[in-house]
Amino acid sequence: MKILNSEEIRPSAYNPRKADKERLELVALSLRKFGWLLPIYADPDGEILSGHQRHHVATTMLGAKRLPVVTTKKMPERRRMAINVLYNRPTNDIQKQYRDWE
Repeated sequence: MKILNSEEIRPSAYNPRKADKERLELVALSLRKFGWLLPIYADPDGEILSGHQRHHVATTMLGAKRLPVVTTKKMPERRRMAINVLYNRPTNDIQKQYRDWE
């Protein structure tokens, strides 16, 4: 993991997740209260594979200029897309999973 300038990474054009205001507020609260529990994952060219919302909240809502980033190896777009979906899947289903535990 490295600390990179926020300009060195960018969201992927194919990120399937669309964030609503409530979710972004929760991400902001988490970053303020707990800090970076999970870094951003990006490829060597700076394309974000996981952490789009953390990146957005940190840079636009909290004014962060430097972010923790794990850089992956270079890979084809289809694989990057699959990783993006894989990372999004657990957090998209967290409410359903929690209800199943009750």
